[in-house]
Amino acid sequence: MKIRFLGGVREVTGSCHLLMTDKSVVMRDCGLFQGHRKDAREKCGSLCKGLDRLDAVILSHAHIDHSGSLPLLAKHGYAGPVHATHATRDLCEHMLRDAAHIQELDAAFLNKKNNRKGEPPVEPLYTAADADAVLRLFTGHSYHERVRLTDDITVTAHEAGHVLGAALHVFDLR
Repeated sequence: MKIRFLGGVREVTGSCHLLMTDKSVVMRDCGLFQGHRKDAREKCGSLCKGLDRLDAVILSHAHIDHSGSLPLLAKHGYAGPVHATHATRDLCEHMLRDAAHIQELDAAFLNKKNNRKGEPPVEPLYTAADADAVLRLFTGHSYHERVRLTDDITVTAHEAGHVLGAALHVFDLR
């Protein structure tokens, strides 16, 4: 197995990791980088580049720095499963829609300024439709339930206590 760190390295936001075997690619967390607008747009916008194959996503918890880039995956065509605890799934329903609304409001604000300066418009990082698309991919699981992510990777969630639904994961490879 190989692990590739896409975010949350040497910083505290944007947690995102790829677990790769010869057969499978699984993403653990898909967090939104939160920082200066320009840096955040660049880091979040580049997240989906190089993800030709992604078999499954599993979330540790619902905080936006761990789940907030999921709508970007849907925007770029990801249609596979997103696994989480039941509580994380339920919290993401509200948090991802709210994050999309904030993205849309921020783009509208920037476009007002850009229009006055004669600069080109910007698009939101993602929209409410992108958030809705990824929310349809969620599957909720219980703690201690062994979940088959791919033919060669299973995972079991254990209570982390960080926030409602937060989980530590034990991955098993065959």
